[in-house]
Amino acid sequence: MTKSKKEQYETPFLHENRKLIVHERLYLKIEDMIGRGEFEKAKQLAEKEMAEDPIFALCVNSRISEKEGNYHKAKKLASTAISNMTQSYPTKWFPHLVYLYALWRMEEYDEALEHINQVPVEAFSNLIQGRFHNIWGLVHWSRGKKNPQKKNEFEEALKHHKIALHLRSGYPTEEAFSFNNMGNTFQILGKFDDALECYMKALKIREKQCRLAEMATTLRDIGRCKMAMEDFTNAKEFFLKALDIQKRLNNANDLAKTWLSLGEVEKSMGESPENCYLEAVKYAERSNNKLLVQKIKEKLGEDQAN
Repeated sequence: MTKSKKEQYETPFLHENRKLIVHERLYLKIEDMIGRGEFEKAKQLAEKEMAEDPIFALCVNSRISEKEGNYHKAKKLASTAISNMTQSYPTKWFPHLVYLYALWRMEEYDEALEHINQVPVEAFSNLIQGRFHNIWGLVHWSRGKKNPQKKNEFEEALKHHKIALHLRSGYPTEEAFSFNNMGNTFQILGKFDDALECYMKALKIREKQCRLAEMATTLRDIGRCKMAMEDFTNAKEFFLKALDIQKRLNNANDLAKTWLSLGEVEKSMGESPENCYLEAVKYAERSNNKLLVQKIKEKLGEDQAN
């Protein structure tokens, strides 16, 4: 009798499975390092602990490449992990998860939704289910942002982020991701008070845990919210706070995004954004984030034309 997709995954994914527990704990530890901007430490830990597990190493390197802005490399590594993964591999969710993150970053939203619907998410532990609902929400949010007339996309995003928050209950680091993403969704729906409330919950957790890279992300998102509220002076202050942290971490991809935001707020305040856009292009090119380079150059071209 042919097993269903869920049954095929469930046997190696029982939470009592020792290898699964080891992999899951290591994954969360590596995600913690990535959240702090400690990419090299994360790579070294994966190489040390999983020397005989090339699939896990591919996934870690895919996740780090995605965070660094090299989305094509991230997708390739994740795709290789999926292709080489055996049916008995204990952490089958990991290659699928990093593949979805890469697809989302590359704006391949339809493919991401098609892929996630083929993964039996309910067979995994609550924390891992939360991660899948997180990326599910991000894909819907991004689809809605690309097609603003499709308001139902944001409602879908909010639904998945609320599910993720419930599944992550009791794990503050994970809860912060959901709060931040809910803030982004409320912001685009024009519910600014709700957005700021969510951002502050995320920021409080990240400050307490000293997760600098994620603190900077939340500060930048608060700045974006203030911009949407036309509070440009405070928006600029939040962008500068984010930039100060990111300069210490020296992640070119994050620096590019914040310099871009600074350029946009300078323009909204009647100042020239050119210097900020040029800094943004420099860092985006350094991170090999081709989509971001294109976006910034388009804005730079518009500004120079004006």
